[in-house]
Amino acid sequence: MKPLHCIGAGACGSVWSIDYDGGDEVLAFKREDGAKNRSLLNDYQVHLSITRALPHCPKGIRSAFQIPQCHGFARPEEIPPLLLQRFPPDQQQPCNILTSQRIPPLGKNVRDMLCDKYCPPRFLDQIKADSRSVDCMIRPYLGRRRDPGSSGSRRSMFQSFSLRNHIVSVDQMDELGIDFETKEEYAVAMAKALAFMHWCARIDADDIEFVLAPPPPPPSSNHTHQHQNPSPTVFDSKSLGRHYLWILDFDRCKPLTMNEEGIALAKKAFYRNDLYYPRPGRAHPEDQQLWATFKHSFVDASANIIKSGPASETETIPVHLPARLLEAIESGMAGVEKG
Repeated sequence: MKPLHCIGAGACGSVWSIDYDGGDEVLAFKREDGAKNRSLLNDYQVHLSITRALPHCPKGIRSAFQIPQCHGFARPEEIPPLLLQRFPPDQQQPCNILTSQRIPPLGKNVRDMLCDKYCPPRFLDQIKADSRSVDCMIRPYLGRRRDPGSSGSRRSMFQSFSLRNHIVSVDQMDELGIDFETKEEYAVAMAKALAFMHWCARIDADDIEFVLAPPPPPPSSNHTHQHQNPSPTVFDSKSLGRHYLWILDFDRCKPLTMNEEGIALAKKAFYRNDLYYPRPGRAHPEDQQLWATFKHSFVDASANIIKSGPASETETIPVHLPARLLEAIESGMAGVEKG
């Protein structure tokens, strides 16, 4: 069995996998060794509920994004000794572990391009040679634009640089050759994903992550993907190549009630999250258009989901709720506590 190495870490815990060679499906193991107030069990339960809701979502909506396969959850006493032995000696203490499909990292040509554009020169050779840089994915921030004058030419202002979960702001997408049409496609996909989370999976989508990363290898006969999107949208650009919009990290998600209380919860989650979604009320004309695109797509996707019927028939969805949520979001961050 191949040894595992850390490919990332967050508030909920660290994530481990083997070297990615582009072959058959690779697994990722998330250890609950992070903040005490974060729950890997909730991550697992929400992940399962999302994958079970996918078949109930209209194909034109669920094809906009991809969600990793959820393979299992193990408590400390349930972890096979052979799995523990694959971790480094100082990481073999049993804890809750979530097993899922690994999202493929971006290729070397993309990593080198990001380094050449944004890495401070004094770190360039070190970052390119660092084995941790192989585990590269992009976090697309359609809701963030850097200050005017902040560009690749000011790389030396950065005190650190990492290719793991590398943030790309909406203006940096121009520097990467990602045109406005593709940005709008990202906005549409995020809007459809949020509509799915709220009205089909019935969760607030608090603190979920979006990443741009390549498609996985074709499934072998040894793997079943019955809940995974069979034909998700493939984005393509000269700089990033073929890629999906992946969604991950569900440990902070909570059930969403179909009433005003749920609207308040969904608004709070929207503004607490990182700046993936376009934001209303921005001054830049492109940001205004991205918000208009997101808003229109969210309304359409929500109406389609509600019309097709909820994943659970125990509670109907009032048709005015999507518009009510957008109204609440456009009212700004009043009543929303960050953190």
